[in-house]
Amino acid sequence: YCIGGSTPRKPAAIKTPVVATAKPVAKPVAKPAAQPVPAAVVAGTAHAAVESAIASWAQAWSRRDVDAYLASYSADFKPGGLTRAQWEAQRRARISAPKSIEVKVSDLDITQQGDTASATFRQTYTSDRLSSTVTKTLKLTLQNDQWRIVSESAK
Repeated sequence: YCIGGSTPRKPAAIKTPVVATAKPVAKPVAKPAAQPVPAAVVAGTAHAAVESAIASWAQAWSRRDVDAYLASYSADFKPGGLTRAQWEAQRRARISAPKSIEVKVSDLDITQQGDTASATFRQTYTSDRLSSTVTKTLKLTLQNDQWRIVSESAK
């Protein structure tokens, strides 16, 4: 029964809007065929990495950043005549004592084979206490993608 003579209506259904999201379709990407890397490029990359490691070592020494300097050395580094702990203590004292240090590397010659390298260069060391120029040879090895010093000699 309806008041006012009209037919009863059903309440309109509430519609929730539907939002369609399009998922991107992955298109296959053609990868270029792997090309062999020329040996000169591989050697050049290793050479650059060894050169960078030596530059970082010299810069850490020049900044008197003993921790970064010591991190340049492999755990396998054997200091002549000293235990590793004695050598580290000696290096800390010698690097911390001067007010300023400048270490320059020049005439760098690197030979690298696999994960070992030898670098010979002219090292000029200047501090407020001492100046010296020597020919230094560092032997390095690749450990955890980092070149580390395993031995050194100077003449």
